[in-house]
Amino acid sequence: MFCLLFLLFSGCKQYGEFDEVKESADVYSVTIEEAFSASSTGTLYISNKASTVENNVFGLYSGDFDKQIESLKEIYGPVDEEVLRSFLSKHQEPFTFSLETKLELTKPYEFLDGDQVADELKKPVLGGSPNKLPGSIIILSRVGFNSRYDKAFLKLEHVACPLCGFGAAYVLDKKDGKWAIKEKFIVWQS
Repeated sequence: MFCLLFLLFSGCKQYGEFDEVKESADVYSVTIEEAFSASSTGTLYISNKASTVENNVFGLYSGDFDKQIESLKEIYGPVDEEVLRSFLSKHQEPFTFSLETKLELTKPYEFLDGDQVADELKKPVLGGSPNKLPGSIIILSRVGFNSRYDKAFLKLEHVACPLCGFGAAYVLDKKDGKWAIKEKFIVWQS
């Protein structure tokens, strides 16, 4: 009982004192493991640049921030608005994962230059030059969190070749210190 009262009144671990880089890495790790658990044993290649609103992988209508939030709420109704606001606010500017980003994956992975990935993926599908990327690519969004860091939302795209891959949005909850996928929305598939 004393311990509980101490925690309640001491302010030792207030919400907002979470390490967002670590929480994001944990969310990415759980999501990637789920998405690629049955795939081959080769290296996972991850773009070091997060997707942005400008490339419209989110399926958003153009407009101001509040209109974009309304679009997200229409598509992903069960996701908390606070999480969607966090998610969208992080995607207004380009973001590059740092070399210190460590993921806990059972498969080997490597970050690739996001500019090279974007250039290769823009090439024409038919009759274009061959893809110079080493394999299929994972493109991640930033992670939106609620203020308690127990709910998260992100998008993941997997491009195996110009006409094969998928994009999905993931909703995660944190229970007993572990992130778990609550819901998955397929955004696109080819």
